[in-house]
Amino acid sequence: MHTTSTSSSSSSSLYDYNARSDFVVLGGYKHPPNVDSIHYLQHEIWPLIRSKLPHVNVHVYGAYSPSTLQKQQRRKRLNQQHHHDDDDGFYIKGYVHNLEEELGKRRVLLAPLRYGAGIKGKIVDAWRCGC
Repeated sequence: MHTTSTSSSSSSSLYDYNARSDFVVLGGYKHPPNVDSIHYLQHEIWPLIRSKLPHVNVHVYGAYSPSTLQKQQRRKRLNQQHHHDDDDGFYIKGYVHNLEEELGKRRVLLAPLRYGAGIKGKIVDAWRCGC
């Protein structure tokens, strides 16, 4: 029997699973199902996760984030600078230059899509990078 290695030397292989942390979400904001999923995650799902795992964070990546989310993130950073304790662990990061590297840092990819067909690509990206 002849076997061929399918492993690659991608940057995600640099991160041992035990060294990884947090959750990650992917999705461009020009696609309505992604906008809906971020809103749904932030307001319905994330509070439930955070109540059970109070020290974890979610990092949300996607181009063209709405100005309302950008303003919310700026307010959150300002509050953190002034040592206010209102950190909900929900971080809108925006566009990411190296998706594999970011996925390689995270343990779990969340894909709370309620409609649309984008979940297949998100799951394949997560599998490819080991989260």
